[in-house]
Amino acid sequence: MPGPGLFADIGKAAKDILTSGYNYDQKLLVNSKASNGVVFKSSHAIIANGPIIGDLAVSTKQGSVGVAVKVDTASKLTADLTLDNAITKGLKIVVRGTYPEPQVLSISEEYRHELFTATASFDSRKILSGSAVVGLDALSIGGQVEYDANKGTATKYDTGVQFAKADFSVSALLRSKLNEIAALYVHNLSSSQAIAAEFVHKRSTNSNLLTLGTVYKLDKTSSLKSKIDTEGVASVSYSQELRPGVTGVLASSFNMKSYDKDAHKIGLSLVVDA
Repeated sequence: MPGPGLFADIGKAAKDILTSGYNYDQKLLVNSKASNGVVFKSSHAIIANGPIIGDLAVSTKQGSVGVAVKVDTASKLTADLTLDNAITKGLKIVVRGTYPEPQVLSISEEYRHELFTATASFDSRKILSGSAVVGLDALSIGGQVEYDANKGTATKYDTGVQFAKADFSVSALLRSKLNEIAALYVHNLSSSQAIAAEFVHKRSTNSNLLTLGTVYKLDKTSSLKSKIDTEGVASVSYSQELRPGVTGVLASSFNMKSYDKDAHKIGLSLVVDA
């Protein structure tokens, strides 16, 4: 239903331009769907100076009930049970369990209304969290908090505001227990080009970081992204549909303040949708 997004959606459009597609590992992702609607997803990655990791996920949905199971190379098993429009329209409930490390059982709720959204969760570690966003036309204001019942203290609290129109959005956030101040904006210059920026000030270290980025759709099958920040790191990402259902992404990052080889990164991802 129309209405404000979740708290996690505040500033998300800008963050997607500045972070999505910048993968510096060697990665293969394969997605497929059976005739009965069962979805299979697997990912494999060679981490730079690290191990080869991967996971396999299987999910299915019948009406408003969904089930998903994922296992990874660290022998971690995750299982989800999702109920859409549970009890009332707009309410989604997710029950999740993980095994063996950490062994956690959690239940979370997400409610969407045309005027507001709200989330709440509680797990077996006695961690409670919640968020709420109120929207009026193009303006959204919200916050989120996490509480550790074992310690009797709030371990996380953030607040934010966003003003979004069809061709642009601006956001401001107080994050990390209000220690971090962030401002973001994204402007869709045309149907094929957009620019974004993020400014972050950390009060604890009195440091600032400004990141500027852009995305340009070269044609129907390819796009180019680039970004640079005030720490001297420049990054480029090129995405190309090699054939229907197969997309390759090449990303590289260069630290213009350091000539050490470890300061420069390059990654290749291949996504197969069968």
